[in-house]
Amino acid sequence: MVFNTTLRTKKTSKAIDEIVGKTLPLLKIWKLGGTGSRRMIIEQASPNLSVYLNPDHYPTYSSIEIRQKGILVHINQAYRTFAWPIPYYQLALYNSNAISIHASGDFIKYRQSTDNVHFKFVKKVLAEKASYLAGISAFLEK
Repeated sequence: MVFNTTLRTKKTSKAIDEIVGKTLPLLKIWKLGGTGSRRMIIEQASPNLSVYLNPDHYPTYSSIEIRQKGILVHINQAYRTFAWPIPYYQLALYNSNAISIHASGDFIKYRQSTDNVHFKFVKKVLAEKASYLAGISAFLEK
């Protein structure tokens, strides 16, 4: 589910928080060296998400935010902003020539960057996902 966050309401914020959790505590953000990615250009998206992209000749920018129970993908389309919350248990990240995010049948593929900043962020997301899922599995084993 994608939310229109151009004018964020309490109802929208609450729904997003229920899916991916609240923003991380300040100490955790500091330890991670930040929880947001740099701005990335979307190269391709699944048909369900392509309606949130700009026309072909205009780039669509996106950024990713790490949350307690998942990630929040922010999509900037002209004058509107959308958020795609993805819980960790649905998240699949592929890091080959370019970064692509897959969840519940939808995907976003980003344009390859010249520096390794995006790949470092992907490693950070994967580490948080592993930590979260390990915590859940330990809880379920009790």
